[in-house]
Amino acid sequence: MSAPVTAVPPAPAGFDLAAERARTPGCATGHHFNAAGAALLASDTVEAVIAQLRAESLHGGYEAAKLAADDLAAVYTRTAALLGVDADEIALVESATAGWQRIVSALRLRPGDRVLAARSSYVSSALHLLAAERDTGVRVEVLPNGPDGATDLEALERALRTGPAALVTAAHVPTSSGLVEPAAGIGALTAAHGVPFLLDATQSLGQLPVDMPALGCDLLIGTGRKFLRGPRGTGLLAVRRPLLERLAPQAPDVRGARWTAERSWELAPDARRFELWEAAHALRLGLGSALADLHALGTATVFG
Repeated sequence: MSAPVTAVPPAPAGFDLAAERARTPGCATGHHFNAAGAALLASDTVEAVIAQLRAESLHGGYEAAKLAADDLAAVYTRTAALLGVDADEIALVESATAGWQRIVSALRLRPGDRVLAARSSYVSSALHLLAAERDTGVRVEVLPNGPDGATDLEALERALRTGPAALVTAAHVPTSSGLVEPAAGIGALTAAHGVPFLLDATQSLGQLPVDMPALGCDLLIGTGRKFLRGPRGTGLLAVRRPLLERLAPQAPDVRGARWTAERSWELAPDARRFELWEAAHALRLGLGSALADLHALGTATVFG
């Protein structure tokens, strides 16, 4: 017996689905079911990337970046609006994993520090924590799941009451299932115990509301290539104040620091202290175009 056909919900009022398909070239070639890996890019996003590459070919990479300064600044503004934070709390990085590694290293975890990690953690994140456990003596404690498969909040509270923790981390939506972790519940518990909460929003950005203050998360990583419909090679890192002022990159870069004397330097006052000088500005402008699409459609329309 064949499975029953599930009706596709109607598009929201005022949403022109045909027009959106028409401006997404890949929709003309077939059905794409891998947005959770890398979504189809809209024409405007592709053109934003190509236009910047063309500008680099005409003017040089540094000069083209300077000409695009306002558009590059808008990427921070649009990302901040999506997350409910300030633009200076946003860093643009090469991938979610790059953001994860940069921010976890900035926490300066020491031997004996406890990291409470949800079972939903992405494999690259888990490997990084396990390597820290092996190499530096960090204690990684994997949180149990409740009957619904999500992180058991009562178990998390017990773990937080057991003793000081240096970090709590979870993936908002795991890469291998449709589970949605109780991020707001995790955030409320970590805030009550004064523990930083790092949320991996790689799979939720662009399909679920991700408001950092509402979720109570201090740190967030994400990628552009999935439901935001940005290019591969784009990622974001958000670090909220006051935690931002207490964190410093383990390997300062000329992008995020100023060398002031022979053996001293000053970090950028904002989250750009976590960025690198060398970046694919064309890809970042593509991400900016994708974010502009999301805001133009309206998050209420996209998230339902």
